[in-house]
Parts: sequence; structure tokens; C-alpha cells
Amino acid sequence: MKKIAVCLICTGKYDVFVPPLLNSLAAKFLLNHIIEVHIFTDKVGDLYATLSNKEGIDRLRICFHDIETLKFPYATLYRYKTILKGMETPYFFGVDYVYYMDVDMRIENEVGDDILGPLVAVKHPGFSVVGGGAWCTDENSTAYTGPMHRNVYVAGGVQGGEAKHFREAMKIMDDNIRVDESRGVMAPWHDESHWNKYIAY
Repeated sequence: MKKIAVCLICTGKYDVFVPPLLNSLAAKFLLNHIIEVHIFTDKVGDLYATLSNKEGIDRLRICFHDIETLKFPYATLYRYKTILKGMETPYFFGVDYVYYMDVDMRIENEVGDDILGPLVAVKHPGFSVVGGGAWCTDENSTAYTGPMHRNVYVAGGVQGGEAKHFREAMKIMDDNIRVDESRGVMAPWHDESHWNKYIAY
């Protein structure tokens, strides 16, 4: 049995998506393991009150991390910075795997141990059939991906893997985002552009 951390970033009006996602995680996500859900939010009090009376999610261990409200696209662009800061706290002690999920999604089918890999990426649903992808073509950005590496385009909304490997990936991507900022550059699809560059190479 492994300890799995699921990280959700929820600010502004996105708090309405938390209960249905938690219901689906409790019912269908890695049922043979310990699931700790880390909610990074600017509404800790409201969400705590909402979830304290929620039935059906008792198999989940829920941890709240108070973060500031950021306007688009910074809430998503800084997701790696946010999660890395959370991983420095005792709440993440002993975690074997870390996954990030967009809070406005839901688990539709049971997710089993096949997701337990060193690094896990999910083919982007919009490009998995037709091919291609929204690759970063700006050579001034550290997210630039050369044509010979543009094979499988992955979604930013689900990603993760073994804690040590995903932490290393997030650290590199966060550093690259900082480099871009120092150059006055922003990748077109923000964190997803950096994730695709990392996976491609």
C-alpha cells in the first residue's frame, strides 16, 4: 500500500468543483492505497466547512494549504512553485507518489496501479486522435520544443509520478518559468507548454 498525494489548486470561483472531484476520487482512484488530497486554496475556511459535512469522501485524507489569489494565467503558470512549496511542509512526509489534477475535472472510470510510474503524462484529448499539439514555437522561451521532438502532445491537467521524480521535474520547470520571466517571455500554454517540453525531451 502506497501513500499518494493528489494536489488540487482551487482559487476564486473554482471551489464549486471540489466536492464532485473528491467524490470521484474517493470512489474510483487507486482504491488500494492511502490517498491524501492537498487543496491549495484562497478559501480554506469555506471549503473546510463545506467538506466537513460531506459524506462519501471519508477514505480521503484532506489537507488545506492557504495560498493567495492570482489572476490568469499566473494561478496555472505558478502551479509547480505552489506544489513545491507545499512539499516542503510536514504534510507531505512519507508520500510515495504525487499527482496534480485540474480541479474542474472528474474521474469517470476506475484508475488502478497502472498509473504508478516514475513519471505519468496523459495524451491530450484534443490532439490524441488528430495528432499535432499546441507546441511552444517561440525560440526565446525555455519551453520551445524542436520539431523533431514534437511526437505526443500531453495534457497539463493530469500529471505526476513518484515523488522524487515529479519533484525534480517540477523544480526544472519552475526554474525555466523563472528564466522566461527574466527574459520577458511567457510560453503560449503556460505550464502545459513547459510540461510538454519536459516530457518530449
